[in-house]
Amino acid sequence: MVSSKAGITRVPLDCLGPWHQLHWDGHEKIGSQALDMGGVGLPVYAGKDQYSSFVSVMRVTPNVHLADTIGHLFLDIVEDYRYAF
Repeated sequence: MVSSKAGITRVPLDCLGPWHQLHWDGHEKIGSQALDMGGVGLPVYAGKDQYSSFVSVMRVTPNVHLADTIGHLFLDIVEDYRYAF
């Protein structure tokens, strides 16, 4: 007998305004394996504001998998946008 599981309860996203929730992600769409150009690649790390869908930061980083790199990127972003928070 086939049975179905209960679906995921979906709720609207809750956001109080600009800069309340930022979402960060590393992208390797144009990394060295994707480009296949002999080791040349551009790993990108980007941050998007949930309220406005504005991409506030998009940077090419040496390695999006290293915690030290992401930590330095975060501190640079805080310094750049210190008056917006």
